[in-house]
Amino acid sequence: MKNRLFLLLIILVHWCFVATAQQTTPTQNPCKSLPQQQQFDFWLGEWDVKKTGAEDGPTVGASKIESLENGCVILENWQSQGFSGKSWNFFDRGTNKWRQIWLDISGRKLEISGEYKDGAMRFEGEVVTAAGTKFKNRMTFFNLGDGKVRQFAERSTDGGTTWVTSVDLTYFRKK
Repeated sequence: MKNRLFLLLIILVHWCFVATAQQTTPTQNPCKSLPQQQQFDFWLGEWDVKKTGAEDGPTVGASKIESLENGCVILENWQSQGFSGKSWNFFDRGTNKWRQIWLDISGRKLEISGEYKDGAMRFEGEVVTAAGTKFKNRMTFFNLGDGKVRQFAERSTDGGTTWVTSVDLTYFRKK
């Protein structure tokens, strides 16, 4: 009787271990299997950034955009003339929207969400400055092909009645 109980206990422990291991083993590439997850891949790479319309002018910044965590996160590393910041970009399965969270050395935080539509990644959200001032923001990344991406952003301080251009940059893929 003791041998049967002991054998039964071993079988139960083994079955629990196998069941638990199967439940906690991560899928190899869960994000790569989502078609939406590749929508922002056009932004991946290393870039020299210039003001839009001034392609022959000086470089105003550099950005390295990389895919992390098996393609689940796109990390932006921005540098320009003593200023830097990072954004984390991901497709949120819960909301079916893309999200971007930006933080920079001035303490500014930006949280925006959006979607890929009409050949561009389109975000909207609220910016909170280090002083606590809030304003609406909308930002679009246009895939221009041929190793170029345009980033265009507008802000509104009156709740969205009027909008002012705040960023208009073109990214040129480094060779």
